[in-house]
Amino acid sequence: MGVVFATGNETVFGNLARTLSKNKNKETTFDIGIKNVSKILLIMTAIIAPLVFLINVLTKGDWLNALIFAIATAVGLTLEMRPVIVTSNLVKGSVEMAKHETIVKRMNSIQNFESADILCTDKTGTLTQDKVVLERHYDLNLEEKSKVLELSYLNSYYQTGRKDLIDKAIINTAKDELDTEEINQNYQKIDEIPFDFKRRRMSVVVMNKKHEHLLVTKGAAEEMLACSNRLEINDKITMLDQEQRQEILNKINQMNQDGLRVVLLAYKKNPAPVGEFSVDEKELILTGFLAFLDPPKDSAKAALTALKRDGITIKILTGDNESGTRNVGKQVGLDINCVYQGRDLENKSSTELKKMVEECDVFVKLSPQQKAQIIQLLRENNHTVAYMGDGINDAPAMKAADVAISVDTAVDIVKKSADIILLHKDLMILEKAVQPVY
Repeated sequence: MGVVFATGNETVFGNLARTLSKNKNKETTFDIGIKNVSKILLIMTAIIAPLVFLINVLTKGDWLNALIFAIATAVGLTLEMRPVIVTSNLVKGSVEMAKHETIVKRMNSIQNFESADILCTDKTGTLTQDKVVLERHYDLNLEEKSKVLELSYLNSYYQTGRKDLIDKAIINTAKDELDTEEINQNYQKIDEIPFDFKRRRMSVVVMNKKHEHLLVTKGAAEEMLACSNRLEINDKITMLDQEQRQEILNKINQMNQDGLRVVLLAYKKNPAPVGEFSVDEKELILTGFLAFLDPPKDSAKAALTALKRDGITIKILTGDNESGTRNVGKQVGLDINCVYQGRDLENKSSTELKKMVEECDVFVKLSPQQKAQIIQLLRENNHTVAYMGDGINDAPAMKAADVAISVDTAVDIVKKSADIILLHKDLMILEKAVQPVY
């Protein structure tokens, strides 16, 4: 049995869909520029045509010929061939970009891309290779332990919905190192609490053959520490104090510096029936680290360097933590002097936010809505903004940007939101594709 507490637009995905529909008919920099040119031409027509008429009447005295000449002047100034000229040039640009394995879904995005002065990008899957491998499954002493892998397998295997790359990496490693068929026979799924971008963790409840229930949770470090009060070291469970919390964070930071993305794992035996996550996901027992390797694309550094040389500022907007993002940024040649977290953007005035998005090039632990907010603030600061992403959490930001860029392996909702789709994950294609437009 379950209790329904939200339906339709009030659910997480309903809210995401509502956000996307709001931006469906957004005006881009190119659209605004065309409108401004049209307004200028209309104003010029409104001023010049009457003057031509008056001058002809006063000098020649022929009212009819003066009127015909004034009308002809007005028609000439309106550039009735402008739509054809603009469309023809955009089609030519589209054909040129297609030669570089790039699909242009919306013609206007070609000019927007050419005029973009800021490229915002997600980290995972765009700057990185998107080939996640579970490198280490450590206990809290940083020693390989099969129990950590088994618990993480239960969490990933029994969750419903679309499994992300982290879940797939866990399942593949478990199949190589454990008897997963026996594990599946020994456990039965009872319930789950799905992942969301606010909690940044997900939980499943399973039952063994003795009818004992076990809640297994994996998630981001700070969020996991916030809901845990015990830890398991050398098969002994003790209370978690502040010094141990800091020690865990230091270990994670060290692994981040080694290029690893770290997820914490915790569990609780015989939990009460699942109700609200604020009640269920508390007093957990931390048991280990899951460290994943997702190295930067080989072409990322060269491509970003070329884009910066073309006058484009690079900003990273990610849901991951600061230390891991700094490590990737360093590997792709970005100078990171300032980092803001999602919580830093909360309860700030519009003026403060506009200043923050200008002075900082890296934003971490962002929700999908915060990514879109940053894009909108940059546009309000008179920037033309491109956004590149491939995950469902990138969809709102892509809708908010002047030009949205994705790859053909992205999730469907992202490809639907994209203006330009790269057919190859080599980021140099992005730099090459923009060259014919410049």
